Amino acid sequence: MSRSDFEEALSRAVAGEPLKGAGTGPFNVVLHEVATSAAGSDARADAIEVARLVYNQLDPERDNGIPWSGPACPACGT
Repeated sequence: MSRSDFEEALSRAVAGEPLKGAGTGPFNVVLHEVATSAAGSDARADAIEVARLVYNQLDPERDNGIPWSGPACPACGT
């Protein structure tokens, strides 16, 4: 999943539309937390931060059935 795909999925979750078709792993769990938290709440801000952390932890080759479509990080190779 590229960064732009992630940002789109996160935007959809903020709008209350959970990501579909990406498996049931931690990524979907955090997007569900974003989608179900109250807009403007600390819980929403925390859920968004956790979603970004989970995205940054994804295995670039494959994690939770989400294919990686971006280049490897030049600094760390992931």
